[in-house]
Amino acid sequence: MLMNNKALSFIGNLLIILVIIAAAPLAILRLFGLQGFCVISGSMEPTITVGSIVCVKTVEFDELQDADIIAFYSGDSVVTHRVVSIDKDNMLITTKGDANNTNDFTPVAYTNVLGKVAFHVPVYGYVATWISTLSGKLIAAGILIIGVVLSGLKSSKKLGTNS
Repeated sequence: MLMNNKALSFIGNLLIILVIIAAAPLAILRLFGLQGFCVISGSMEPTITVGSIVCVKTVEFDELQDADIIAFYSGDSVVTHRVVSIDKDNMLITTKGDANNTNDFTPVAYTNVLGKVAFHVPVYGYVATWISTLSGKLIAAGILIIGVVLSGLKSSKKLGTNS
């Protein structure tokens, strides 16, 4: 038995909402001056789990304090670790992952700091990473188009003609 148009319209609306829920947080972060980065290692567990998205706000060097969690460039990667100490004279920051036994080998120059972690959202990093890929964008666009088409279906009544 085929679904009626009302049920298909409901499914369409649901698909639209799911795409919005998946994509909107990335755009909203930028509106508030935040950047999002996916956590791909367990170095900050249990505080920040693998697959989380960390939301990072730019900060001035003088605003950084011991125990802050920061995101910084380390080579081509973005790392999220906790501040252990700050060398104010040389603008260097010693960091350490919460799950690591020792401090990071090389202090971080402030010029490599992207910012301080304002908050993090568990699991959403997986979604954000996927939707940021070309295939993720294409699939999300396809789901959105299907949702729009389905949500446009209305309950139809047969129109009779009076002659």
